[in-house]
Order: sequence, then structure tokens, then C-alpha cells
Amino acid sequence: MAPRRLLAPVGGALIAVALVGCGGSPTTSSSATIGPSDAASTLAAPASAAPARGSRIKGTGYSFRVPKGWRDIGSTVSARGADTAAAAAAPVAGFTTNVNVVIVNQSFTRAQVGEVTRRARAEVGADSASYLVAAPTTVAGSVAGHLRGPHTYGKAKYWLEQYLISHDDHTYVASFSFSPKVAAGTRDQQIAAVLASWSWA
Repeated sequence: MAPRRLLAPVGGALIAVALVGCGGSPTTSSSATIGPSDAASTLAAPASAAPARGSRIKGTGYSFRVPKGWRDIGSTVSARGADTAAAAAAPVAGFTTNVNVVIVNQSFTRAQVGEVTRRARAEVGADSASYLVAAPTTVAGSVAGHLRGPHTYGKAKYWLEQYLISHDDHTYVASFSFSPKVAAGTRDQQIAAVLASWSWA
């Protein structure tokens, strides 16, 4: 029997692999193919969204708020490489909505965001053919690459959205995971609210 509350693995760790060891200027990867529709994103720009009003989650050099009712679960996933993590109180169809942040000791410029995001997409793996590069955005004044789409990890099937936020000398990979049963509008609203609340220490 499947567990009642199934959390996605630390999705940021999948993306971190794409950034570590590529030096100050990422090299081009020929394994990622980006079609003309891949840049589409329905997510509202974080700057225009109302910030989340729930608990403030404090990380290493940053903090953000989560929707009301979400709880801090950082202590349960820290061993898997996450700096911070939070989750909704109740699961949807057996899957608990959650966000985690992994920090990579490397940054990128606005000019590099497209290439870095495509390389990150290629690293996710063949099981995510529909996991696409979306239009980049800005989070708390810093450039952010964006990946989104259905994802599979082991037996878990969920919707994954990842933001590669470059700030100072680090990249903060914020991964949002949702049950496939969560409506797109709800996903977008919750993500935008969290990102709109993001601040740097």
C-alpha cells in the first residue's frame, strides 16, 4: 500500500548536478533540445503576486514565506542535501505539496541563464521528456531560470517546478512539487506567492 503522505525527493539535487563543476562559464550541452513552445509559462511574475502570509522559512542567506497552514520540514530532509523545506498540512491524492531549496556554490549571469537552464534540463534524465525549460524570471531582484513539467522519481509521479536563482556567488535551486491532481491555477498561485515573499539576508 502506498504511504498516505508521499513527499517528492529533494528535486533540487537533480538540478545541482548540472551546475557543479562547470566553471565560471557553463559550456554548451547538445543533449538538450528546446522547441518553440518550451518558453511558455502561465506563472504570474513573482513581483506582481501577493506574497505568501504563512510561516517564514529561514535558510542560509535567504528566507521566504509559505502559504498559511504549511509547516517547516527542513529537519526531515536536510540529510538529503536540502537547506530548507516546507510542506502543506494535508496531502492531495496521497501526495503532499512541498518546496525545498538546495544551494549550489556557483552563480551565473543574466546572459547565461538560458544555457544553464537547458543544461540543467538535460541532467534531469530521460524519464522527463515533458519536463521543459520555461521563460526565465526574476526573484527578489535576482535572475532565475525556470523548469516545469510532469516528473517521475521511482514510483512517485508528480508535477515539478524548479527555479535556479542566481545571487552573489551561489545558485539557490527552489523545487516545488505537487500532486498531478492539483489544478494548474492553484500551483501557479502558490509558487508565485512564495517567490514574491523571497528575500536575501
